[in-house]
Amino acid sequence: EGDRLPGLMVDQFGAYLVVQFRSLGMEKYRTEILESLVEVVKPKGIYDRSDMESREEEGLEAVSGVVYGEIPEELIISENDLLFHADIHHGHKTGFYLDQRENRAFVRTLVKPNQTGLDLFSYTGGFAIALAKSGVRMTAVDQDAAALESGRANARRNDVEKRLQFIHADVFKFMEEQVALKTSTPDKVKKYD
Repeated sequence: EGDRLPGLMVDQFGAYLVVQFRSLGMEKYRTEILESLVEVVKPKGIYDRSDMESREEEGLEAVSGVVYGEIPEELIISENDLLFHADIHHGHKTGFYLDQRENRAFVRTLVKPNQTGLDLFSYTGGFAIALAKSGVRMTAVDQDAAALESGRANARRNDVEKRLQFIHADVFKFMEEQVALKTSTPDKVKKYD
């Protein structure tokens, strides 16, 4: 919305682009937008992730696939001193929350080694891994089992798996259980910095 192109998302993963056409207005300019991206950015490949349910509200079909060049099956990206697998084919959004990179860098300035942290809706562990790399003992909770597996691989990739616990659970139920423990068995409630 802030870039005056509502309904269009373009994320750049090194030499590759992932696009989402989220509205009928942007869909009407699909060809021109893709041609412009190829001309200006000169990517090796463009992958279309216009497979969100909200397209139905615009009268559009969900589509996904390579629309230009070639896209590798596995894409590892670098963010500051961290490496992450971006699942552009099946992951949430465009495969990784690139728009949070500045926030991940910022939170690392707020912590001290050996603190404890809780990352709710952790997805593939972007925040949890960033904080674990800064010495924080992290717990990451998400209900997407595939995302958590990718998070575990990302933790190994960044050599922080010993400081990071992944929990497969619905976050709301996880929090309700923590509140219930506070009443029934307060000594089992984990506290976080």
